[in-house]
Amino acid sequence: MKKIVKPVFLVLSLLGLLAACNKPEQETTAKKALKVLSSEVIIGVEGGEGSILVEADDAVTATSERSWCQVTVDGKSIKVSVPEPNKSRMSRYSRIIIKAGSDESHVTVQQYGEVFKGLDMEDVSFGPEGATFRYAYMANMHVQVTSDQPWVHCEMDEENEGVLVVTVDKHEGFGTRFANVSFTAGSNSGSMKITQEPTYGAVSGWT
Repeated sequence: MKKIVKPVFLVLSLLGLLAACNKPEQETTAKKALKVLSSEVIIGVEGGEGSILVEADDAVTATSERSWCQVTVDGKSIKVSVPEPNKSRMSRYSRIIIKAGSDESHVTVQQYGEVFKGLDMEDVSFGPEGATFRYAYMANMHVQVTSDQPWVHCEMDEENEGVLVVTVDKHEGFGTRFANVSFTAGSNSGSMKITQEPTYGAVSGWT
């Protein structure tokens, strides 16, 4: 009796295995109710906005893992907002968790870190004739340069990106004069002092 049962059990096991292998794939794969169609979530160092478009059968919700990254949902569209600049040289990331019914998807938001090099300003002195000089720099953010005197002009070169042009006017008066030029670019800053000698020399008691 034992010799009969054993082969029968083996045959039934093989039949079950073959049935499992031949089972149509669509029967074992459930249709996903949430799909990310597009995502534009790379943000510049100074902040900005992006968007995520999804396809879903149920209502969509979205949350951000980082407080610096904000999300709002409008139907099947998710707006990503990064209002503050990234003051680090390293890029930062936040994962967006999107849910619809029992399905869940993740999208990673990247905000670039600061890229800044150049504008190595040092104190300079000029004669009465004045001068024009240039500083090269590289930055992925807005660079603001100011002078505290009207006879020193600071502007960006229109023909060469990443070049600051500083012009010192001719000094036709008496007495040595001074100006300060300063710049800010994200968390970077610097300054220099400009000294210019007069045309007619210093006169005692004059300023």
